[in-house]
Amino acid sequence: MIQKSLKNFFQNLVYIFIPMGIVYLCLLVTIFFLISTIFNSLGMTIQELAELIHASVSSSTTSVQDFLSYAMNQIDWNQGFLETIEEVLDTNWIQSTLSGFFETISASTVGFEEEFTQIIENFASTMIFSFIFAVVFSFLGILFANFITRFVLRRKTAKRNMKKFIIAHTIVPITQSILIALSCVLVVYIQYYTILVIIFSLGLLSVISLLSSWIVYKNSNLKLKDVLNMKHIAQHLGFIAIVIGMNIVFGTILMFINPLFAILLMIPIVIYSLNMIDLNTDAYVSSLITVEEN
Repeated sequence: MIQKSLKNFFQNLVYIFIPMGIVYLCLLVTIFFLISTIFNSLGMTIQELAELIHASVSSSTTSVQDFLSYAMNQIDWNQGFLETIEEVLDTNWIQSTLSGFFETISASTVGFEEEFTQIIENFASTMIFSFIFAVVFSFLGILFANFITRFVLRRKTAKRNMKKFIIAHTIVPITQSILIALSCVLVVYIQYYTILVIIFSLGLLSVISLLSSWIVYKNSNLKLKDVLNMKHIAQHLGFIAIVIGMNIVFGTILMFINPLFAILLMIPIVIYSLNMIDLNTDAYVSSLITVEEN
């Protein structure tokens, strides 16, 4: 069973380009959206600040001029260029001048500080919303890539009954994704029990995969106890362990090359691997139905 499953895994390897294309397209859209939002928001914020400062300076000309005259007198501008730069840096002149400039405007102009704070808060809230939207969009893109990959790989095996279709292509992959995420968190925080967490996660993945295939294929003759046979579960777990092991080894090698590159490349590989596990589960359950019918 393991040998046949691995052969099937590598024969269908071309389908890995489906999640790659979808995930990378979503990534490009997300990056473009973030860059566009950041530049637009930053431009609007700078413009609003410039207008606010210009209006405030115009209404408090005397105070601003007095402060700037005082600030300029703090540096000896008649010395050499390098000496002037050194004095500016040593005295932290730029930061103190900007701070004093805004304090002068705030003290001499009613409402400046509140308007200034509101502009900054609006910019910050826009950035936070944009990043949250980008994360949600990327997650939905990964789920969509998983859905399409499952549909393509299981188009000849999964029945078209709507209830079973939803279970096979939506509920199961979401459950698997949550399980993998929780397993990763547990491995990080419960380091001494890493092996137990991995074994438990593999077993749960196997049971979920077998259960979903049984729901999709089940008939009056095929019972759940026939599917959850210990011998076949052990073989199924062996195949899952080999596939996950290959993913871990490949991901570790890529991490040494470049962590970001490793994450970007491993996401579609993991999507393909999980769906191939379920495809081989379909083949196993289908073979049991054939045996029952014979």
